Amino acid sequence: MPTGVIIALVIVLVLGLGGTGAFYALSGGTFDTAVLANILTKATEAPTQEATKVSTEPPTESMPELTAKISEQELSVTEGKTAQISAEITNSKKTGNIRYTTSDENIAAVNSQGVVTPMSKGECQVGAYIEGYDTTIKNFTVKVSDDRVDDITALNSYLYDLKPTEEYTYAKTKKGKAKISGCKIGDFNEDGNYELFIIYKLSDNFQKARVVTVSNGTAYVSETEKSYSEIVNSGYSSYVEEIYTDSQGNFDIIAEYSKATADYTEKTTLLYNTAGTTASKKAEYYSKEPAKLGDMAKKAVYKIDGKKKTRDDYTSQYTSLKTSRTLFNDYVSITERLSEGNYTKAVLPSDLGAAYYNRIKWTSSDSAVATVSNSGVITGAGKAGSCKITGVISGIEGTFCQMNIEVSDVSDEFASYIESIKDEYIIGEAGNKMKLYGYYVGDIDNDGVTDLLLYYTGGNGCQLNMMHFVGTNPSVQTIKSATTENGVNCMLELYTDSMSNNETVLYVANVSKSGTKFETNFSYESYQNGEFVENSSEYTFINDTASGKKEFKVGGEKVEESSFNDMLNRYRKLGDWTLIK
Repeated sequence: MPTGVIIALVIVLVLGLGGTGAFYALSGGTFDTAVLANILTKATEAPTQEATKVSTEPPTESMPELTAKISEQELSVTEGKTAQISAEITNSKKTGNIRYTTSDENIAAVNSQGVVTPMSKGECQVGAYIEGYDTTIKNFTVKVSDDRVDDITALNSYLYDLKPTEEYTYAKTKKGKAKISGCKIGDFNEDGNYELFIIYKLSDNFQKARVVTVSNGTAYVSETEKSYSEIVNSGYSSYVEEIYTDSQGNFDIIAEYSKATADYTEKTTLLYNTAGTTASKKAEYYSKEPAKLGDMAKKAVYKIDGKKKTRDDYTSQYTSLKTSRTLFNDYVSITERLSEGNYTKAVLPSDLGAAYYNRIKWTSSDSAVATVSNSGVITGAGKAGSCKITGVISGIEGTFCQMNIEVSDVSDEFASYIESIKDEYIIGEAGNKMKLYGYYVGDIDNDGVTDLLLYYTGGNGCQLNMMHFVGTNPSVQTIKSATTENGVNCMLELYTDSMSNNETVLYVANVSKSGTKFETNFSYESYQNGEFVENSSEYTFINDTASGKKEFKVGGEKVEESSFNDMLNRYRKLGDWTLIK
């Protein structure tokens, strides 16, 4: 073949198969045989075709999608209306379970049907998702209002700004204290508005009442004109104010005070209406009755609003004064006295339900005096003193709860209790009449609370009681009771067991005498589930004081004195009873 023809063919092949790279090898008329051989080889190869792959796997199903909507995003606790989340699965041939969720069930709860119920004032997220596909979740912001909260916030602010104890002067130079003994916030006449009732105690027979209402976020106080000093200086034997609600929903204060002499008893009852910043007097009832019943008909005096009445007429109207009204007596205390290790639960003056209580974040102003848990349990710590326990709710203005805690030295509390019971007798097991022999203070059950053990003896028995305070009230339980035969004395002592992590154990012994021979049978008991139970062998020691002969037994079997003592080396006496004088 002529050279020109070959070159022409090569150029065609270059352009058709090699592209610009191959053509570059021939540029300038220079001929590269290696490039040509490569091109010719490619030209003679059969073209390769990729086989079409046929998948043997089923086609992958697309991710299911969820469409959702909510009927309302602004809800009200006081209106009581709910919202509905409507959701359905799209873009999927499979069915799935739709689940509902909330970021805070104490603000808005969602049930399995997607019904959203407002629980407390605040804002949270509610939503729906397909079970197993968390990324399908659709969330909605829900805002919950509560018309009660604004009134309660204003009343809380007023209450917590008060001093728990107010000082007053009487008899010119003497000082007295009026303490807030009880308070309560509520809609007491069910008119949609909230009020605060407060009771101040001057003493057991003297108390003063206060009614606080709210208007446009401002608290207004209504009380009688009597000051603490006037009440005490007036020479009354008692003075008591109480809050009532009449049949029209009005709040009244009934003040009742009396004076008693050897010849007469005078009693005055005043009715005040609290509609206003100062309670206004509406009625006055007065009675003066002689001490001698025989003088009643001639000397008794009864008046209503200054006008004389017969005894029957006076009694009828006076009785109606109270029976036609409802006395409020459901107060809570915001001041608690605790001893070391004792505990109480924080209480709210306003009862809005668990949803609000669960959201409270608690703090103590001095954790060395008292601590508070996340659930509002207040525990007296080791330091005597006072502190404030404060509760706030995120998103709600101001303090939602505040309690004044006074922690006393536990030894003072126990000493006062012992003094009150030391001369009393108790009836123990088998009818034994027993009296307090001694006591011991310590944490016997290792629960972090200091206990008072009370050791009673008498008759043919002995008994051990454990006492600790719940609030200010003593709680007593019997943890050991034993009865012996005639002529046998019961003895209890406290020890520790070195082979059981130095736990406290009770030494229980029966001591008998026969002539010059004394026999002591004893064992050691551990504290389990509220009582002492035997957890050792029974030991016997017999001492004949006349002959000096001694005998030792363990579990009824005689042993050498050295072996006997070796077995007892694990026990060490914890302390002595403080004996009652």
